[in-house]
Amino acid sequence: MLRFLALMLLLIGVQFPAQAWLSFEQLKQPSSYQLDDKEVAQFERGLAASVSGKEELARQLLTPLAEKGNVDAQSALGLMLQQSWSASDKKQAYKWLYFAARQGDYLSQLKISRAYLLGNYVKQNIDKARYWLKKADKHAERNALVQDEWHYLHQYTLKLAKAKIRNKLWNEAEKLLLPGAEDGDKNAQFTLAELYK
Repeated sequence: MLRFLALMLLLIGVQFPAQAWLSFEQLKQPSSYQLDDKEVAQFERGLAASVSGKEELARQLLTPLAEKGNVDAQSALGLMLQQSWSASDKKQAYKWLYFAARQGDYLSQLKISRAYLLGNYVKQNIDKARYWLKKADKHAERNALVQDEWHYLHQYTLKLAKAKIRNKLWNEAEKLLLPGAEDGDKNAQFTLAELYK
């Protein structure tokens, strides 16, 4: 039940405190690494431990592989740690997800995009959110998860833009709406047209 609640809080975009911000660009990325047969078995045991709720064992098995630069271990470790209530685990989660995203893992790219969009453990940056979502889109070829994330990004930026309009911050609203309008989002196009009237 607690895991479900934690997942729901993450999905609805709970904001985290500014002091927890990470700067991904300053993290030292391990080089890409392919697992040998022994390490594949270790990875599979780590994944099984994660799925069965044995987080400490999963962490012990997956962390050395992630530190070597294996993208699958980085992604699995990041996704597991993201479910934790611990702020330090969440920071570690986003670090591993960022490393996996840099290596082309589209699920990690989606998570990093959402982190930038909502300002979860990083300073909110909608341009970077859009950048990572475009990378995920390129790797996943517009699958349903990516489509949902595009919809979420457009709705979220539309909500922000409408708040800017209410406060008569026209230029800021326009900056938020233009990328969505260029992506073909009808709501952004309509709101932008109303803004120009």
